[in-house]
Amino acid sequence: SLYVRVLDVYPESHMAANNLAAVYLEEDRTDEAINYLQDALRWHPNYDSAYVNLSEALRRKGDFAGAQKASLKALEINPSIENVYEQEEPENVDGQIQVLLRQLETDTSNATLWWRLGGLYGQKEMYREGIEAFQKAASLDPSRAEQAEELRRILEELE
Repeated sequence: SLYVRVLDVYPESHMAANNLAAVYLEEDRTDEAINYLQDALRWHPNYDSAYVNLSEALRRKGDFAGAQKASLKALEINPSIENVYEQEEPENVDGQIQVLLRQLETDTSNATLWWRLGGLYGQKEMYREGIEAFQKAASLDPSRAEQAEELRRILEELE
């Protein structure tokens, strides 16, 4: 109600449109969310948060190429943004890898990103690259036992 009221009073409030879209995403009202996100981006074309939400909305609609494009735009605007394009549809692992590599260009010490990248490489049976990513993740955060277990599993598959 608050965001609808803000948009009544300030019809081009990109923040209210983005926030309303986020609420709609929580309620699985994806088409409505996309409409408000498009408005937010029309009013403020460099609003990274709207691109993140748009990526999620498009992913839910099955538009993985559009989701990847929105994620990359969010990263172009704000390279340190997190939680973009986190989906597990195996048919678009390449897009997820591209987004993570883009994030790692500016955040090389983020063990979580390296961990996710290693897992994606494993899905593509790119085991050497996966091992390198897991080793990097483990060196940045040795407390994560799950990374060590995943590395062990991949090494066994290579043998």
